[in-house]
Amino acid sequence: TVYMPLAILLILLSVITISTFNKKKIDVCPKCNLIIIDIDALRQDVLDCADLGINMFPSICGFIRKGVYFSNNYSLSQLTLTSIMSTITSSYPADHGVDRERGPSLSEKIITIAEEFKKNGYSTYWVGPYGFWTLSKENGGLRGYDVLWNDVGDIGSWSGKLKRINLAAKQPFYIHFYSTQLELPFLFSLQDADKIRKEKLCSESFPLTEQEFKLSLGEFLIVNIKNVFTPFAIEVNNEIFTIENKSLLKQRIIDFFYNQPSGSSYIYDKWHTKLEIYRLLYANSKDSTVNCLKSLYEEKIKILDNSLSEFFSEFNKLYISTNTIIVLMSDRGIEFFEHGSLGHNNNPHDELLSVPLAVYFPKVKPRIVSRQSQNIDIFPTISNLVGISLSHRNIKGESLNYFLKER
Repeated sequence: TVYMPLAILLILLSVITISTFNKKKIDVCPKCNLIIIDIDALRQDVLDCADLGINMFPSICGFIRKGVYFSNNYSLSQLTLTSIMSTITSSYPADHGVDRERGPSLSEKIITIAEEFKKNGYSTYWVGPYGFWTLSKENGGLRGYDVLWNDVGDIGSWSGKLKRINLAAKQPFYIHFYSTQLELPFLFSLQDADKIRKEKLCSESFPLTEQEFKLSLGEFLIVNIKNVFTPFAIEVNNEIFTIENKSLLKQRIIDFFYNQPSGSSYIYDKWHTKLEIYRLLYANSKDSTVNCLKSLYEEKIKILDNSLSEFFSEFNKLYISTNTIIVLMSDRGIEFFEHGSLGHNNNPHDELLSVPLAVYFPKVKPRIVSRQSQNIDIFPTISNLVGISLSHRNIKGESLNYFLKER
């Protein structure tokens, strides 16, 4: 009986300790700038940055080694729109309900990162492609941004954007940089394609440039006219679709297809059409093809990594590193026939859901955290870091600040 009160006391102390562990808030950088670097289709297992001997992607791995790396991090969906919507709202797909390109828009009751930071005095920027298959004004994903830059160029253009934002800054800023450079099909500049050809990573017939790929579109577009082009497009441009000379018809249809912007009322889905042709004509599960695709994917990451080097260099020149937090993440991975398909179909396995997450700030001690985390944890984590208290019902993630220990 003497031991009962002591046992109860120990239990209470353990509960308090656990509670403190879960609720502890560490304001590492109140009112600091925040940058999210969001690289779509970046697989965690391809990086292998934990091995200090590997230097294939020096900029990405260098960043990861300087910050806190969550090596067991997961996306909430293998689909881009669904995943990124979960990230910016810290809510599960079933809660935000935006699960397809033409699906419902985000409820006004669910707040986004940009809305929350804007409310707390931040200037907010989106830099990257948007619309239709990712965040858009129509689906509610771009709510809260002061400035939208529909930047479809490579990451090399980010340095100039960062410099402009910093020069104009009269208050802390939040920037979401978004890249789709790792998306299929894997096509390169002429210079990079020549280098890849010399390394013999793929067969001679495999398309490596937009021009090479473009030549293969004609037959597919003719056979699938009604599946690719809307009735409105066919009606308004009837003189193109009724050309009798097949060779001329191919060329005119290809030109017409390429001249339409993404989201055009003339085409159902430009990117998915190109992806379908790429899969149909060039991508199969043969070992030689899979090895080719994986090599091209790594080449894409190398090019992206080189651009990030320029970005980080510009970042350091601006002398904002002491009051800026950077998050490196990915919305989803990519599959190379590990479970029967190429890209990101409905196969929720590690190659699609296991994605990198790293947080960098000079005050934080570099480390690798093996505890499982999710992309929905990003919103509450960055909010806590800058001193924003969240009370919204849609916040389902948890702050990872406990692991962001100071040096």
